[in-house]
Amino acid sequence: MAPSMTCDAADELIALAALGVLDADDGAVLDRHIAVCARCRANALMAQRTAAALPESLDLLEAPAGLRRRLLTAVYSSAGPVQPRRRTLRDVWRRVPRSRALTALAPLAIGAATVLGVWGLTRPVSAQVETFPVQASTSLPTARGVLTFYVTRSHSVLTVAGVPTPATPGQLPNVYEIWLIPSNGGPKPVAFLSPSPSGGDWTAVVSGDLRGYRTLAATIEPPGGEAKPTGPEIFSIPLS
Repeated sequence: MAPSMTCDAADELIALAALGVLDADDGAVLDRHIAVCARCRANALMAQRTAAALPESLDLLEAPAGLRRRLLTAVYSSAGPVQPRRRTLRDVWRRVPRSRALTALAPLAIGAATVLGVWGLTRPVSAQVETFPVQASTSLPTARGVLTFYVTRSHSVLTVAGVPTPATPGQLPNVYEIWLIPSNGGPKPVAFLSPSPSGGDWTAVVSGDLRGYRTLAATIEPPGGEAKPTGPEIFSIPLS
């Protein structure tokens, strides 16, 4: 029988799986572990939801005309015997910005998605922008912040302060889950708040057009989030 996997080892594989770079053998081991570990199932769900927003949060940029030529020249000038090796978490980590201050679960996938998404949306562009202030609830009256909606890109950046780290009733902390509430119909789960690398603030990238929704709200939910709100609302943002 194969040796059991620790949760720490599973966290690294969950991050790789969320980015689509986990090999089949490790994936099979991870699947067996997740099947019997509620903690890591919650981690995997959160990582997958957040990483799924990454491609939608970035703009495709045209590379400089001479970049391909320079890269090929550099590759062939240093070419030599290549030894295949297993890709590690460290290899993938070098490919993303240095957002190691984030301490959320599955930090590679969640941190990369949030930080890259905010960076991609807030670069200077000629775009229509709308802002909506956060309205704190009685359960968390210190919450304050703003939702910035980039209309032409159909993406938004939520920045919130005055929000403490969620309680940890078990092995994992609760999460702040973000919902879009339409004029008709139930709330739609769209994101999680993640602590800002600079500290103090919390951020989230919300993909999609806000027009057609009447409210954005945040609730406290169990690790991994829920399909429908179950916890107390900590703030809301009227959109119309």
